[in-house]
Amino acid sequence: TRENKTLLSVGSSTITLWDVIKKTKVFTFRGPFTVITSLHVLVDGKMVAVTGDTTKIHMLSLISNQVEDTLEFHDYIVRSAVFNSDDSLVVSGGDDKLVKVSCPKSKLNLYSLKRHKAPIQTILL
Repeated sequence: TRENKTLLSVGSSTITLWDVIKKTKVFTFRGPFTVITSLHVLVDGKMVAVTGDTTKIHMLSLISNQVEDTLEFHDYIVRSAVFNSDDSLVVSGGDDKLVKVSCPKSKLNLYSLKRHKAPIQTILL
C-alpha cells in the first residue's frame, strides 16, 4: 500500500494483507465471489475496491477486514474498477461492454461509453 508497510496479494477468490516489516499475514478476506478480477487501493490507503464475478464493486476496509459498501452500476459482471486521483469518480467496465463513469458518494452513474464489441477486461486511468 502507499506507505510501503503492507502489501496485498490476490488469489483466485481471496485477498491477503501482509505486513512487510514483520513479514506476517494480517488477514485473508474471502468475499462474495469465486473469482477476483481487479483490485484498486483508494488514495487514503484504507479502502480497496474489489471486482469479481458479481455486478458490484465491493469496498473492502483494510482496517476492519469487512466490506464497508457496495457500488452497483452494471447489470452484468464487473471486471475492472478504478478511482480517479481524489477518489471522487469511479470508472468501471465488464461483461455489459460498457465503460461507466460514476460518483461513488451519490452512487449515481454520470455517463456510459458504449462502443466496445466485447466484454471489458481492464480499465486504467
